[in-house]
Amino acid sequence: MAGESFILMGVSGSGKTLIGSKVAALLSAKFIDGDDLHPAKNIDKNVAGYSII
Repeated sequence: MAGESFILMGVSGSGKTLIGSKVAALLSAKFIDGDDLHPAKNIDKNVAGYSII
């Protein structure tokens, strides 16, 4: 699997993080949650109820 990437897409609350982390564990792969890539400014807006899109 070296050099391969998988992208799991879906609507908010559909279970992407749950499924992605479980698949990564089964494949002994690194899991990266897209939410962790947002800048702090956008996370603050999201927590306050504003869309970041």
